[in-house]
Amino acid sequence: MCNNCFVNVRKVDFELKEGDTFRSKWFSGLVTVLKVDREKNSLSVTINPQAPERGSWTESDWDLKVTIYALQSGEYYNFNKEK
Repeated sequence: MCNNCFVNVRKVDFELKEGDTFRSKWFSGLVTVLKVDREKNSLSVTINPQAPERGSWTESDWDLKVTIYALQSGEYYNFNKEK
């Protein structure tokens, strides 16, 4: 992994927690955070493609730092914190 990938990124508070949702400019659908493990730098998420012909699925090995970087840089957007 790139050690300098997070340099020069504007500081935005993205404290991800269970229930938070966001979208990506690289794929359609809605990502919902299921679990955040800061010690292991990982996320478990459900991806709902929001298309009738495709079902949702769960992924348990998303990199937490890369996800936060994507939110800060605009690769992921419409971040909604659980109320």
